[in-house]
Amino acid sequence: AITLLGVWWIGRLTDPGRGASLGMLPQVNEQRASVSEGFRRLRAVRSLRRTWWAATFFGGGVVAFLSLQSVYFKDVYHYGAFARGGVLVLYGIGGLFGTVIGGALVQRQLLNNRPELLPVVNGLMVVEFGAGIVLMGVLPWVGGALAAVFLLSLGGSGFAPAYNAMIGLVASPRLRGQAF
Repeated sequence: AITLLGVWWIGRLTDPGRGASLGMLPQVNEQRASVSEGFRRLRAVRSLRRTWWAATFFGGGVVAFLSLQSVYFKDVYHYGAFARGGVLVLYGIGGLFGTVIGGALVQRQLLNNRPELLPVVNGLMVVEFGAGIVLMGVLPWVGGALAAVFLLSLGGSGFAPAYNAMIGLVASPRLRGQAF
């Protein structure tokens, strides 16, 4: 009964419209763009095209890395399932710290009115992820490999605040959801 009351109450709420919180409501007579028209408009933004390509390759690498990381610790250090799960927890904790650090760096750039440095923050996080993978592979002892996992997870998650802020700045409120 409480759930149905909640559904009824939420159903009575009105949508303020895209961009209303920013004071950027579209004109009443403005026609909503189709998905293909929205994509055409977003594709015209040069920085978005570059960001999408980079995000595709980086995201594909990060997702694949998680599986390969478990195989690496199984084959090289003979870790069992429980220990490999512990390595994933370490990766997750590092990712949490990476998100906090990335967010702080983004806030600093935006407060200093330097949004053009967001791609630098993004790039540094990506480079850190890559450097951590190299370190994990070349360090001959398990402690070093675990430290490298923590380091690379900082970059693997720390890029997201700068990435999201960049997209939020260059895409109009109406097309922002499609840009992400």
